[in-house]
Parts: sequence; C-alpha cells; structure tokens
Amino acid sequence: MKKLLLVGLLIFTVVICAHPLFTWLGGIGMQNPQKGWAAPLTFTSGSILFYTTGYPETLTVLEKAIVVFPQDDGVSQACFLIGQCYEKEQNNAKARLWYERTLARWPNHAWAGEMRRRLNAMEVQEDR
Repeated sequence: MKKLLLVGLLIFTVVICAHPLFTWLGGIGMQNPQKGWAAPLTFTSGSILFYTTGYPETLTVLEKAIVVFPQDDGVSQACFLIGQCYEKEQNNAKARLWYERTLARWPNHAWAGEMRRRLNAMEVQEDR
C-alpha cells in the first residue's frame, strides 16, 4: 500500500510539473527555429501538454508552432490536436474549421477517419 501511494504521488508530481516544463520547452523550440531539434521538441511538448494538463496551454504552443514550423511533419498532427482542443472546450465551430482544414490539406492522414467521424458527430449533434 505504501509503494502504491508513493507511485501515485510520483505520477501526480510529474503531471503537475509537466505544464510549466513543457510550456517552457515548447517556447525554447520556437525561439530556436533554425535548430534541428526545435520543431520535434515543440510539437512533442504540445502533444504532451494535450495529454497531461490543459487545452489552453496546448493551443498556445501548437498554434504558434505551426506558424514557426509550417513545413514540418508535425504540423498535421498538431492541426488535429488543435481541433480536439477546441472540441473539448465545446467550441465546435473552431473544431470543425480545424478538422476541415486538416482534411483538405492531408486527406489521407492517419487520423483522417477519426476527424471525419468527429465532424459527423458534430453535425448530428447540431441537427438535434
């Protein structure tokens, strides 16, 4: 039981520390766009923020990242995550916009089916 409590405390601490750490790392990447490690660090930081802390922080990092690194391979996934952030914040108009733009640019993206499913679900919800 004591070990379980310690593991839980460790996980809680890592999640709490993730927000400032990965927000900072995303900023470092965008301050050094000429470096080869900058884009992967920035997009990874945005993804980790999405899964660990909150959507406003994710939006801040990823919306800036796609402007700073427009040709990077991470842009397509970032656009999908931005759409998910807006959907989680119940801003379906912006979520729809991001999903549609992402599908228009990358129609065969690995997450294309999921984006289409989400768009259909939003449409059904709006028709009610």
